[in-house]
Amino acid sequence: MDTIRRSLGYRLVLKEASLPTTIRPGGTLSLNIRLSNDGFAAMYNPRPLYIVLLGGGKRFEAPVTNIDPRRWAPGQEQNIVVSVNLPATIPAGTYQVGLWLPDASSSLRNSPAYAVRFANNNVWDATTGINFLTSNLQVLP
Repeated sequence: MDTIRRSLGYRLVLKEASLPTTIRPGGTLSLNIRLSNDGFAAMYNPRPLYIVLLGGGKRFEAPVTNIDPRRWAPGQEQNIVVSVNLPATIPAGTYQVGLWLPDASSSLRNSPAYAVRFANNNVWDATTGINFLTSNLQVLP
């Protein structure tokens, strides 16, 4: 019964994330992320995917437009390879980098309760609804 409860619907698990530890403002952040859907179903409703950087009181969001999370079938792994151009004005400092899958509805978009939460421990941030890949990306001056 525990397996059935845990696997009803989709169940995204972060398997691996590769990204640099340092980058300069205006540089390209290259990410290679491997996810699996260990649930019994795929997502039904459309949902956007964002790469988010948080640090120094700033939040930078980059939409990933060529990926549809509804296509993440049960029992399959997904390899997400994406490059994000950082703004040239991003302040130097330490940033958290994560994946954010908010609700597609504009009225629910900013509510963490409606964002997709990965099944991993120590990844989810309940205040932002972001699944963090790292907490120590250094943006150099």
